[in-house]
Formats: sequence, structure tokens, C-alpha cells
Amino acid sequence: MPQPQPPPPPLLPQFPRPRRGAGAQSPLRIRPPPQRPTRSKTPLILAAGVAAYGLSLYTTYLYTTLKDLPLAPSSPHLQPNHAKVYNALANEYDTNIWFSELTMGLPLLRRALARRAHGHVLEASVGTGRNAAYYDMRKCTSVTIVDSSREMLEVARAAFAAKHPASSEVRVRCVQMDAAAPLPPPPIPPTLSSEGKYDVVIQSMGICSHEDPVALLRNLGRAVKGESEGGRIILLEHGRSRFDWVNGVLDRLAWGHARRWGCWWNRDVGELVERSGLRVLEVKRYHFGTTWWVVAVPPDKGGK
Repeated sequence: MPQPQPPPPPLLPQFPRPRRGAGAQSPLRIRPPPQRPTRSKTPLILAAGVAAYGLSLYTTYLYTTLKDLPLAPSSPHLQPNHAKVYNALANEYDTNIWFSELTMGLPLLRRALARRAHGHVLEASVGTGRNAAYYDMRKCTSVTIVDSSREMLEVARAAFAAKHPASSEVRVRCVQMDAAAPLPPPPIPPTLSSEGKYDVVIQSMGICSHEDPVALLRNLGRAVKGESEGGRIILLEHGRSRFDWVNGVLDRLAWGHARRWGCWWNRDVGELVERSGLRVLEVKRYHFGTTWWVVAVPPDKGGK
């Protein structure tokens, strides 16, 4: 019996052949994005040129002005005392210096200074009380602020009252006096204190304005407890730089700065602290070395 034949394969669909001469289908043509009009760099170049020219003029003016100014001495004994200007500056002092202090980051250093205050605190050369806002009164038993200018002290009194209301348990005592003179002990019975001395003494920008900063520092050393009892003197000062070229600028501008602000900013803070006999535990310097942070303790008994 004959075998059945397999079915024929399915027919593939037939597509029409392209006509002769006809090319393959052209690919899609993507239009390029429209080109932005080229901006002229001329205004930018002109602006940069004007800025450079202005900077060169200012630099030339500054150089010619500075080179004609006399160099001021850096020794306090050769510098006239202009501290009396603070009475006239008191009401406008904060308004005039807040921006420059802000740009230099001094509020951060002031905060660090005041936050080290604890127990019985003495702030010498308090000025207008620019550190008042940063005190943590919860750590303080008493705060005594001292300044030789009555007007500056009144502004400081108001600053402490505003930041730390009268309801606070910590009493802020204001004393108008020269901080190089014998200082009052903490406002507690002597039998409860350590020889009537303070736990912490702080001072900001006081060395530059005092006529005898060495005597001032020695007196602060007499007012604070010894190192073994935790006593500390913490200073935030400005003075000579690490760099000679900066010191040259400070020396030439020192006369005018002292007459305007009562402050000789070209004093060698490190040398003055060393001469005072205080023992230095820590020194940090900022702003080309012109801002000094110093932590010190009284000299050992039998020292200076």
C-alpha cells in the first residue's frame, strides 16, 4: 500500500520587489537644534579691565599713602594713652564695629571666651559688654564686670540686663575702676571663697588700650585662683602679626587707629604676657596672627 505523501510546505508571503532604480528607504532626518546667538565677550572683558584698573589704582593709592605715614612704636611706654575717647564712643561703639567683627568671625571667638566662664567670674576691660550675650549664667555664681570708662560701663550694664534679666539668680556687679588697681573680691563672704579670688578672669581687647598692660596682667593674676584650684585667665586680644609686612601696615596705621578708637593694635601680646609672669597654657592666633587667644594661670608661688 503506497505511503501518504507529506503536505507541501506553507508558502511564504510574497512582497513586491522594489522597482529597479529605486533606493532603500532613507533614514529619518533629525533637525539639529537651533544655534544660540553667540554673545559678545566684549562687555565682560571691559568690566574685568575696569575692575583690574580700579584695583591697581586703589593699591597704588594705599601704598603711596602708607609709605608716607610714620611708623608707630609698639612699646606701650612710648605710646600716648587715648583711652579717654571711650567716653565719647560709648553710645556708638557697637554700631560702628559690629560689621567688621562679624566679617572677621569675632562673635564665634567671643562666644568661646564667655562660655569658659564659670563660678565666680571677673571680666576686666568689659567695654560695652559685647560678650554679655554669650554667657551661660547657669554655670556662674557671680559676675563682676570692670571698666575705667563710666559711659562704656553703663552700656555694658544695659547689655547684661537685656540678655540676663533681673530675675536671674546670678547678680552682675558693675565696678568702674582701672583693672590694674587692686580689684574687689567676689561678692560673697570671704570665709566661703578661696582667699577671695575668682574662678575665671576673662578679658577681650584690653591689652591694646591700657597704658600699662604688664601691670594689668599681673593684677589679673593676683585676682584669680591658682592652677591647682582650677583658676584660669582667658584673653582675647589683638596685636602684632606673625608677618613683618602685616606689622608694617599696623605700625603705619596705629597712630590714626589709636586716636580714633583708643587702641594700639600693634603691641606684641605674647611678649607682654611673658613679661607679666603669667604661665601660659594655650595660645592660638587668627587673622594672620593678629588676633590672640591666650589661656594662662598665675605664676607659681614665689614667682613674679
